[in-house]
Amino acid sequence: MYYVSLIDKNNSEFDIFCSKSQCDLDKFTTLFVNSTAVLNQLGIKSKDFNISVKKRQAGISETMNFVGSNYRSVIQFYKNHDLQVDFVNYLKKIDSELLLKFFRNELFDLTNKNDFNDYDKKFSESLKSIIDSLEIEMPDENSPYGRTINEELTKEQMKYINSYFFDFYGKPLYKSFKNMFIFLVDVGVIETKPIYSKEEVDNAKMQLEDIKKKINNVLDSKKELFIDSKYVKKCKKENYEYDESELNPTDYINRYNDEDVDDIDETMNELDMALDSMGYDEDLKREYLNKHKKNIFKNRD
Repeated sequence: MYYVSLIDKNNSEFDIFCSKSQCDLDKFTTLFVNSTAVLNQLGIKSKDFNISVKKRQAGISETMNFVGSNYRSVIQFYKNHDLQVDFVNYLKKIDSELLLKFFRNELFDLTNKNDFNDYDKKFSESLKSIIDSLEIEMPDENSPYGRTINEELTKEQMKYINSYFFDFYGKPLYKSFKNMFIFLVDVGVIETKPIYSKEEVDNAKMQLEDIKKKINNVLDSKKELFIDSKYVKKCKKENYEYDESELNPTDYINRYNDEDVDDIDETMNELDMALDSMGYDEDLKREYLNKHKKNIFKNRD
């Protein structure tokens, strides 16, 4: 299940939205510019409350990014086969170095999951195959048979890339389309703006009114904290404090160049051991790595 929750200053949490589908989660969050806009719409002070987006499953809680209105178009990939095919075909036109950056980041995120399982292992192998295919240098199209070889290599690349977007049975993987779409928007390859129908706007207004009523039942008189209630729960609060300046991520991850033979796993193992030596537990390591992941391939952009 996917949840959007309010968290007060005492780290008490109250769920304001939940869904079984990640697409339905995005339909809700993309009604707002950002998480602060949710608080404003609910009449909640941002200095007293935060918004949390999580996936909870089998006792495991996974924090997710808030997907705002700038990515509203992402929900169009849900059950729209023609759009899915067009989007994957569009990737043929995109610079391979840009695609490499995306898939390397995906592999990094996946292999550093706290609950890495057999399915993730199989998916990581698929990502490695995509990366390997994109790293093949294309021959000069003006050389003999160059164009033909390029076409064959492109077909091979797209075969692997398709395995990222569709499962073994051809079923589309919404999260994959979402991740790639958001990446392309963020790097400026795709321009998008939110579009809402009147029905969607009206439904959102009613939904917000229902949420406001539920919140008022669990807020104190000053509307600054949640009161004790079976609907309010305490979040796990990390008491261990650390100084990130003690470990400069660039000492480990800003040393790549075209001649480097170190692969992702080797470098991540070094960084993982360094964090271990500083007393970071698994939660803190994951938090640290997620925060600095954009620097991982800095010199390969």
